[in-house]
Amino acid sequence: MTHKNNAAQQQLRKYTATLLAAALLVLLHAAAVANDWIYTVRPGDTLWTLSETHLSSMKYLDALQRHNNITDPQQIPPGTRLKFPVAWLKHQPATAAVVSLQGEASLISALDGSTRPLTVNTPLHTGDRIVTGPDSNLSIRFADGSELLVLSDSSVEMDSLSAYGTTGMVDTRIRLQGGRVDTRVKPGQGPGSRYNIITPAAVAAVRGTQFRVSAETDKPIARSEVLEGKVSVSGAGASQLVPGGFGIIAEAGQPPQPPRKLLAAPDLSTLPTLLDRPPLQFQWITVENAASYRFQVAANSQFDRLLADSTTTQAATTMDLPNGEYVLRIRAIDKDRLEGLDALHAFTVDVRPQPPVPVGMRDGMLVQDLQPGFSWSTTPADSAWYFQLAHNAGFDEPVFDLADLREPQFRPEQPLPEGDYFWRVAAYHGDSGRGPFSDAQHFRLRPVPEDPEPDPLLINEHEMAFHWQTVGGAARYHYQLASDTDFDDIVSEGTVTTPHAVIPRPARGQYYFRAQIVDVHTTTWPYSMTYLISVPPVDYRPFLFVFIPQLL
Repeated sequence: MTHKNNAAQQQLRKYTATLLAAALLVLLHAAAVANDWIYTVRPGDTLWTLSETHLSSMKYLDALQRHNNITDPQQIPPGTRLKFPVAWLKHQPATAAVVSLQGEASLISALDGSTRPLTVNTPLHTGDRIVTGPDSNLSIRFADGSELLVLSDSSVEMDSLSAYGTTGMVDTRIRLQGGRVDTRVKPGQGPGSRYNIITPAAVAAVRGTQFRVSAETDKPIARSEVLEGKVSVSGAGASQLVPGGFGIIAEAGQPPQPPRKLLAAPDLSTLPTLLDRPPLQFQWITVENAASYRFQVAANSQFDRLLADSTTTQAATTMDLPNGEYVLRIRAIDKDRLEGLDALHAFTVDVRPQPPVPVGMRDGMLVQDLQPGFSWSTTPADSAWYFQLAHNAGFDEPVFDLADLREPQFRPEQPLPEGDYFWRVAAYHGDSGRGPFSDAQHFRLRPVPEDPEPDPLLINEHEMAFHWQTVGGAARYHYQLASDTDFDDIVSEGTVTTPHAVIPRPARGQYYFRAQIVDVHTTTWPYSMTYLISVPPVDYRPFLFVFIPQLL
């Protein structure tokens, strides 16, 4: 009887095990249907070799054959799409690497807790922590090619770095303890790919997108700004899906706030593409509702290494950079410190060597010498100079275009025509070639006009009339009549458009007269020579008097 009972129990256990195995296969199949990695069969592949390569255990071989309804595991037609459940795949540690570094950063090793300076190509493992210094930044590249830009004064821990064999799928989790990061996540290679950034306030989970995350160190608040794709931000048991062009704020212990639209990218169309004067000045159009702006400079549009990263409350900034090609990135920041969409602007810096300083011929001068002399400052490194003279500030049709002057001065051999001119000069340095031009200096070239020479004076008992010869180019005339040769005691003066003036007759005595012209360019020329006028007693008869020149 006992023997029969034991046999029955064995049969029951065998039956139960069979049911459990069948149930397990059903569960595995259900999970696989929802979470499969797809592999396209190549010539020479067999189910055995593929299982060795990708499965964490060969115990899944038979289940994999059934999962894909394969009848002959040795003869699988090329192009067949095999489904590998992610849960069955090899899962192994992965590493990341520092690909660029600006400034200083430290690595706190998960292996022994030591702290050492971080350098380019340093491998990073799960548990490693990096800390960036002030005005510093670095880029990290993960196993799938995704990149993380860690900004200044930030603390980031490699919470988990792993990969699913050679499938290209990775599981990357980053813990941002404080500071800011920019990310460029590669599109997932399969359902097992995961990329999370964990802050004290929330978790941002993405797959194939570009976004930014910041975490405050003094209070558990995190901000996420999505530029492309979508990001799921979760905290306090709730989550929000944030689309591209939107941002979100999360505080520890509270559900994330609803997403809000990011501020528009600034308009940088007014910025120059060539900057050749220090300091480098940038000014852009203000963005509505912007409380401040972030500006960053990099040597390329990938921005994997920042040469400048700062904020300003004004829609303008200045900086100093060596000669080279650069890209500027600016975005507006709202009152809650969410940073908006980026605007990019490529520019060239060419400020060295410094341009010469024009000497003598100042901007806006009136020049009367038809063969004016030009001169400029020099430095010991100058080897030659490039001089240009033109009728317009664009220098598109220069009067002189001299590219190899050996002296820091120039005077034309022939008289120049009357008119407006602009001139500038650049220096050649033996080690760096020609530098930028100096600021253009504008001057007017006008020969000295003839003095307004008076005609005979007409005088009667009430009035005195002045007349003088017309001067070519004169638009107006300014005259003065004084009782002293220094013209401190002015009896009468005025400005007229015709070469004559009538004033009340002054008292008997000697007076001094002079006039000057104002030409059509509003240039005021020097006064004429001084003329002596004698006013006789009133005779009540018309008198005719003449001016007597006084060489004073």
